[in-house]
Amino acid sequence: MNIDASVLGSDELAERSFVFLQGPLSPLYRRVGRKLEAAGAQVCRINFCLGDALHWPSLNTVPFRGRPRQWPAFFRDVLRHLKATDLVCHGDQRLYHRLAIEMARRDGVRVHVSEMGLLRPGYMTLCRNGLGSACPMPRDPVQVRAQAHMLRKTTASGGEFPTRFTMQALPDVVYNLANYFDLLAFPHYQKHTLYNPVVEYGRWIAKLVGRRHQERRAAAVMKRLCDEPAPRFLFPLQLEGDFQIRTQSQFGSMIPALRHVMESFARSAPASAHLVVKEHPLDAGFEDFGGVLKRLARSLGCAQRVHFVQGGPMPAWLALCHGVVTVNSTAGLEALQDAKPVKCLSPTLYDLPGLTDQQTLDGFWRNPVKPEMDLLQDFLKVLIAQTQVPGSIHHPGGLTTAVESFVSKLACTFEPHQETSGLQPDLQAHYESEGRA
Repeated sequence: MNIDASVLGSDELAERSFVFLQGPLSPLYRRVGRKLEAAGAQVCRINFCLGDALHWPSLNTVPFRGRPRQWPAFFRDVLRHLKATDLVCHGDQRLYHRLAIEMARRDGVRVHVSEMGLLRPGYMTLCRNGLGSACPMPRDPVQVRAQAHMLRKTTASGGEFPTRFTMQALPDVVYNLANYFDLLAFPHYQKHTLYNPVVEYGRWIAKLVGRRHQERRAAAVMKRLCDEPAPRFLFPLQLEGDFQIRTQSQFGSMIPALRHVMESFARSAPASAHLVVKEHPLDAGFEDFGGVLKRLARSLGCAQRVHFVQGGPMPAWLALCHGVVTVNSTAGLEALQDAKPVKCLSPTLYDLPGLTDQQTLDGFWRNPVKPEMDLLQDFLKVLIAQTQVPGSIHHPGGLTTAVESFVSKLACTFEPHQETSGLQPDLQAHYESEGRA
């Protein structure tokens, strides 16, 4: 992507003041900030912990070393002192980010929220106003088609950026261990992750040692199911620490979601149907989902038809299954692109009539409904235009592309969003019927 020099050199950008909060574990935000600053914008980064300072070690940073209750007053002073026009942060559910976004909206400051891409590995998410219900995506198929009609043809691939393990793992280890051992520089920092990083990395080493066995077992399950002339369903688990589960679903944790799916499967799925529960590839194994699933399956009388796997490529599992159940994972969007019926249990951008199955989970097992592929293509066009930018933080070329994409999109202006729209009451009731309220 070539950045429009006229945009970056405009007087309007020179009048912009960007405040960056925590970003992804990558040099992305620092490099984006430098380019914006070189183009004339004012740029400031707020560091909350030693890991932040290592990712953005420059003069245009401000450390916040106070307690969480002191954060709103501190951030309000920063906004007013810098005459901030734009707030940029990675994710909108971390404590510091959530409070900052609320204040920025009240003050008429533009909000830009990044996340890992909904279409991977070629894209990253950069959404105006926020994620979830604040995201400016149409919620009605008619609106999706109308917006898509006005957009030029696009592609669901932002580029070929295969993940480099070192670019994914090394920044994570440096960041988390720096925060773990820091007792002086940022003594009151409240982290958003759930687990002790030292214990988590130890579990990861153990998982890597046993990876070959896990892959062999997954391949054996796949081969056995291929020979079964019966309905096969896939339930890909999400990370326990994912805010999509913790704050954006009615479950709050994966175990209640797993229990809900299992009870429905035992109650309503055809007697010959099989369910594959796939562990998230980045799960360190703190919750022992395999053990929980085994106990549930035995108590519900369906142990022979339920399979827990810790390996196997997602495309192969999608090719095997006749339908996918998800809480609100991007795996559901991947399944739709493979023309598989998808049932969402909690709100997500792609859960629209005509794309996902709108009947109850009990009904889904018996008669899964496939997506309308023409509507899906329209949805992807709008999704890319509204929320996705080319690039990846886990590949050298992808990182360069992401920097250029972010700068180009951040340079554009839009009307600040004053308040979140929230989930409509009738939709909230629909999702609460698919789990605990």
